[in-house]
Amino acid sequence: MKNSEVAEMFASSDSTRAKTKTMFIEDKSIYSWGRHFKIAEKIGDNVALFNTDSYSSSTGKHKHYTLNSLLNRGFKVIEIMNCDINNLGKQYKYNNNTIDELYNKKTRNKNTTRQKIDKINKLKEQNALLIDLAIKNGIMVEAI
Repeated sequence: MKNSEVAEMFASSDSTRAKTKTMFIEDKSIYSWGRHFKIAEKIGDNVALFNTDSYSSSTGKHKHYTLNSLLNRGFKVIEIMNCDINNLGKQYKYNNNTIDELYNKKTRNKNTTRQKIDKINKLKEQNALLIDLAIKNGIMVEAI
């Protein structure tokens, strides 16, 4: 079995077990190189938390396979530090700080401006998903 196939199994089914030498599914989560690096966790119907952290080039490939598989299957992907719902507030603040930095960053050409706008829109969309997740899980929105 290939790593891309493990990622596809994770996104396409309720399979709770599949593995290669470097990547595996356990319950509702998929890991790279061991339990110390959770790539993603299914938290509802077509909703998954996705780890924003990086670890190694091979983990980056594992993340790429997993993200593509999730998106191709129509998942809402919520990017969050350490793939941990407890970091919801930190991720929201980080996204807002990045949005502020992008607004204040001067750009000189249309392509860079378009990329900046796309990044701002993606971060705003992620923050909306984070707020929705907070509400659904009874996490204090004021703490965000």
